[in-house]
Amino acid sequence: MMTSTTVMAVQFVFFSALILGTTGFSGLSLSGFLWFAVAGFFNPYLFLVFYLIGVQRIGVARSAPIKGSAPIFAVIFAWPYLGERLHPLQYLGIALIVAGVVVISTEGIGKTGDEAGGESWRKVNAVFPLLAGVVAGVAAVFFKVGMAKLPSALLGAWTSTVVGLVFFRSRPFCLRRTGVSASACRPSPGSSWRGHPRRWPCTASFPPWAAGRLPSS
Repeated sequence: MMTSTTVMAVQFVFFSALILGTTGFSGLSLSGFLWFAVAGFFNPYLFLVFYLIGVQRIGVARSAPIKGSAPIFAVIFAWPYLGERLHPLQYLGIALIVAGVVVISTEGIGKTGDEAGGESWRKVNAVFPLLAGVVAGVAAVFFKVGMAKLPSALLGAWTSTVVGLVFFRSRPFCLRRTGVSASACRPSPGSSWRGHPRRWPCTASFPPWAAGRLPSS
């Protein structure tokens, strides 16, 4: 399975090849680079960190719809900072997203085990995919501002990918199945991952507060 870092590395190579084969990097400005760099810190880096923690703790079926709340936060931040407004029908769509998040977050209340869909889960852990939606909404605003400084979507995507790749490589923490320390995720010298069935190889970079101990999923 390709890790998140590998995916971004492939994106980096792909975008670099496209840029070198077309306009080159001559259109890259410092102000545009900085705006897209900030956006890249929020998305993909923080977005994937929070989303993958959510997947670890409450599963894909719950995390994916909750992180889909990103458009709600994009609207919230775009209104005061960009002056953007939506049509009534679009607000209806946002209301449906909110309703879906509420349904998912209240699923299984008062139930445990098999009654709660086969797996009990702590509602507080739903905050991680929700934070993924928040940072994606913030990043959308930065992307819009960045496009005014750097009117090349290709250069912008390249910049954000570079920033995400740098941050992911700078913190080699592990996503894992059981509540063990970060160091326990790594095999000892000369051993292989196959000899450690309950330890997963690093699939994402997590800050220390997220990598300390994760409850069993």
